[in-house]
Amino acid sequence: MADLFQLRDQFSQPVFGNNSLALTAVTRFLQPGFGTGIATTTTVEYRSPDRVTIWRNLRVHARLAGVGAQTLTFTLMVGGVATVLSAAGLVTLTDWTDSVNRVVVPASSLVGIRVTKSAAIGTSPTDIVASVEIFG
Repeated sequence: MADLFQLRDQFSQPVFGNNSLALTAVTRFLQPGFGTGIATTTTVEYRSPDRVTIWRNLRVHARLAGVGAQTLTFTLMVGGVATVLSAAGLVTLTDWTDSVNRVVVPASSLVGIRVTKSAAIGTSPTDIVASVEIFG
């Protein structure tokens, strides 16, 4: 797997995204970069930089809000394990943010963004993009 974090400065900001999260309550994973279509039900990850880094400021944006009373939770996964860096809110929002928590990510770890839903949704948000600041 290619190292998508070739930057050697003090800051970079990877992006994950998809066009849709589907309607079912099944857990989804946003693709590194931006994947057209529905977010996958299998883990999709990138490899983190080859040094210990701090990940913070998870920001998620949708071009169009979804419909329903359900909650979406976007969580940074490291090595397949959920971290404290997560943003949650109603499906009817277009922005979700965690600007409080920070996560220390070991060198060359596999990282991804998991999306969970409190229940099936009426309409999925559209064009969802998540970004995380990396320092180190």
